[in-house]
Amino acid sequence: MSWIDWTIVFAAGVFITWICFSARKYLNGVADFLAANRSAGRYMMMMSGAMASVGAIAVIAIFEAYNKRGFPPVWWEMLYFPATAVALMTGWLVYRFRETRCLTMAQFYEARYSRTFRIYAGIIMWASGIVNFGIFPAVATRFFVYFCGLPNTCTLLGVTMQTYVPLMIVTLGLALVYTTIGGHISVMLSDCVQGMFCSVGFVILSFYILHKFGWADISQVLMSREVVGESLLNPYNTSHVEDFNVWFYLIAIFGMFYGFISWQGAQSYNSCALNPHEAKMGGIIGGWRLIPQNVMVVLMPVCVIAFMNLPKYATEAAKVQAVLDTTPTEYLAGQVKVGVALAHILPVGLKGMFCAMMLFFLITTQDTYLHSWGAIFIQDVVMPIRNKPLTPRQHVNLLRWSIVFVAVFAYFFSVFYEQKTYIRMFQAITGAIVAGAGTVIIGGLYWRRGTKLAAWVAMTVGWVLSIGRILLDQIQPQFADVASRGVFLQVMDKLCAPNRQVYWFYTMLACIGSYIIISLLTSRERFDLERMLHRGDYDEKGEHVKAVDEKPKSIWLRLVNITEEFSIGDRVIAVGYLVWNAIWLVAFGIGTVYSLFVSGGGFSTEAWARFWHVWVWTNLLVGAPVTLWLVVGGWHDIRKCLERLRTLQRDDRDDGAIVGHHLADEEDAQEVS
Repeated sequence: MSWIDWTIVFAAGVFITWICFSARKYLNGVADFLAANRSAGRYMMMMSGAMASVGAIAVIAIFEAYNKRGFPPVWWEMLYFPATAVALMTGWLVYRFRETRCLTMAQFYEARYSRTFRIYAGIIMWASGIVNFGIFPAVATRFFVYFCGLPNTCTLLGVTMQTYVPLMIVTLGLALVYTTIGGHISVMLSDCVQGMFCSVGFVILSFYILHKFGWADISQVLMSREVVGESLLNPYNTSHVEDFNVWFYLIAIFGMFYGFISWQGAQSYNSCALNPHEAKMGGIIGGWRLIPQNVMVVLMPVCVIAFMNLPKYATEAAKVQAVLDTTPTEYLAGQVKVGVALAHILPVGLKGMFCAMMLFFLITTQDTYLHSWGAIFIQDVVMPIRNKPLTPRQHVNLLRWSIVFVAVFAYFFSVFYEQKTYIRMFQAITGAIVAGAGTVIIGGLYWRRGTKLAAWVAMTVGWVLSIGRILLDQIQPQFADVASRGVFLQVMDKLCAPNRQVYWFYTMLACIGSYIIISLLTSRERFDLERMLHRGDYDEKGEHVKAVDEKPKSIWLRLVNITEEFSIGDRVIAVGYLVWNAIWLVAFGIGTVYSLFVSGGGFSTEAWARFWHVWVWTNLLVGAPVTLWLVVGGWHDIRKCLERLRTLQRDDRDDGAIVGHHLADEEDAQEVS
């Protein structure tokens, strides 16, 4: 890192800090702190929400997977499109949840089920969330230690420690300041600006990587590493891949649809949209944003494979390997490998840009997670138990102290926890603790017969099975050397045999089954969904652009769920998204049929190399103008959002409280008898 690179990083950090402090004046109530008082337009919500979900740890996890497996995971991820298209075009879960006007998911649980269930679910979500978040600071900060060439250890006050330990104070401290100073307003505003910077960076870095290496060199290395069952190009030659194989992605697709908004790490983005239609459009536009992002996160780790194996880079590759040899575990080496190599690949200026991007990825995820888990504990555990309102100032200050606690917990968890599995596997098992939430949310939003008891059982099944697996993973190694495998040990072996992704799938099925069975057995009356979703006469705030059940005349528009709420521009965006992804789905279908049923050996490795060359350049050339469009839209939405917050009339009752199964700020809310 030269002084030019450090200047870029420092200037970017100062600019974002100034934005956060500028946002303080718009904070005037609890709803402002929790969800920017539902004032976000589609581009602002999409850009900032995407940054919250694609944090530094997510980028590192993706680098880890692609550096290990090459292009085949991209092929299997094309299977996401049908499920993703259905979810986005219908506004699956997102639209209906925004219709409830709830500020947190557990507030919806109280409106749909009961206050006691809200508290129960709030505790589970909070506990799962802070443990999941616990490794974020360490993983992300270690990346900077290795990428910036900092020493692995340092001495402070006479104590020798790993460098990432004190560095985490800086990174977590920045995220903590951004979160507490303006709540979701400062988080969303700063994340949107950081997202626009990173979107431009995706395109610039992708063009540079392709220019530096050239596809001939990249494909040469990937083909030279062709091994039966472990191809880096041919997705149908991956039979020996155990972790990131086709089953991993099929389960991920099912889990994506099932738990579309059940994970509450970025829960405020489910609530902050201006209206339900804006929430739906934000999701569709987010699909366009993935185009340039996907190119960069695939190209970088794949080019690192080429860098480490091409003879002309042998000297620099040896330096990278020397650093990797000093890492204490193979998992840590896998996490930092791409970062260390990129430090040798990127030139001055672009190195600083990439470092600033990774810093933004770190901040946007950490400030969002700090906000989410801190808010959930107060909103869904403390306040329902207390059952007495606070003044807006007292309420906001309590939220801030809760956020501080989450930051302190994450810091010490990162210091003392020793990671022994892939990042994605750790996320899968900690996320599985709330596996029951997917069933509870879907049933609560779409099924009138879902009952309180069914929600309790499904949520309990989810965390019991997940905690049970964690305990078994700790216990089983203690009996690994026992030659006589009795019934107890044989059962333990079978329970631990599936990897954690497969176990997550079994857990989801158990939650779904228990919810349906219990609901059918205990349902006595049908819940009034129209009232909860504020439809028709219940739409007191006028948040629906058109009547929800108003259908377009065209059968083709009805087929893809384009309703009368869609303007002409909305329809162009949505249809374009469907066509773009359908092209790749057709390519997937042709490739699959040819590889499995037509040709004995499938496409040659050279043919797959040519296909991925076309994929990279097509996505990159489309992604460049898409990025410009999204950046312009983001700036427009920022201006509109700030105008709304400046003139909005606040209602102090809009603080996440429920009265008689209805939001407290609704005129006809009645006390529970």
